[in-house]
Amino acid sequence: MNNVNLSRRKFLVGTAVVGGGLVMGFSLTGCSTPELPIDKTAEGFVPNAFLQITPDNNVKFYCPRDEMGQGVSTGLATLIGEELDIDPLALDVVFAGAHSDYANPDFGVQMTGGSSSIHAHWTPLRQVAANTRAMIIEAAAKDLGLSKASLTTENGQVIANGNRHPYGQFIKTAMTLEAPEETALKPANEFRYIGKTFPRVDAVAKSTGTAIYGIDVDVPGMHHAVVRRSPVQGAKLVRVDKTVAQDMPGVTDVIEISSGVAVVATKYWQAKVAAAALKPVFEDVPLSKVDTATVRRDYAEAMKGDEGTTGPDEGDVAAGFAASSNTV
Repeated sequence: MNNVNLSRRKFLVGTAVVGGGLVMGFSLTGCSTPELPIDKTAEGFVPNAFLQITPDNNVKFYCPRDEMGQGVSTGLATLIGEELDIDPLALDVVFAGAHSDYANPDFGVQMTGGSSSIHAHWTPLRQVAANTRAMIIEAAAKDLGLSKASLTTENGQVIANGNRHPYGQFIKTAMTLEAPEETALKPANEFRYIGKTFPRVDAVAKSTGTAIYGIDVDVPGMHHAVVRRSPVQGAKLVRVDKTVAQDMPGVTDVIEISSGVAVVATKYWQAKVAAAALKPVFEDVPLSKVDTATVRRDYAEAMKGDEGTTGPDEGDVAAGFAASSNTV
């Protein structure tokens, strides 16, 4: 059995994130630890859950956080590339599957959210990359009959006596070595990639339409559902004429659920079009009469009176601008 250690503080932080932001993920607590979900067809060196180096020097990075446009795949690949001494753009970035090793260190569960990815993985990912690089250097020293001190690395290659050898050349020996635990990390003044400007690792794929999004995933027999929910918080479904959608192309079912009505179809677009054709009626609740114009009117009226709490009022803004030598 696998139990993820989640402190009270991490639980409270996690639930706060769930209540106030976008979060994707799940917990594996209480489940048997599965085998690492890595590419079994690519033979190679797998020193940890995050890296796989093949004989042809393809370096896969199993990114533990979900990419939602925030650039996490580039950010975390940069941490790996820095300590592994390989250009992040040369990494084969693969999004990791379900496994406890991919739990977010800040929350103790496998989730993405709360702007935690870099903070949570700053040291752990750099450490696994540094440890892997150390194993490659040790393996190269054994294979080449040289001292480790005489070897350097650069962009996925070991440099020995002026000759360049790809990491993949030494993985067979590296597999026999015991992984170090606390290889020294680079000081900031030696960074080649962290803090530097370079393209996103997914820029080409997204620009050419080859990137795979969640909506692109398909499995045999897969159906898609689109839900029509109440436009007002808390309003329940009163009635809906299901027949409007039931006879539309691809639709396999129309189901009333607690939050509205769901249309199930063989294709996403079929479900979307059919759901849009429905005219569900939801119960009338107090919030139904609230709109932007009403809120603005209420705010304007409230500002005319003396009620309410005044926030801190310190300093003289006008004087500060007048005395400043530079104004942005």
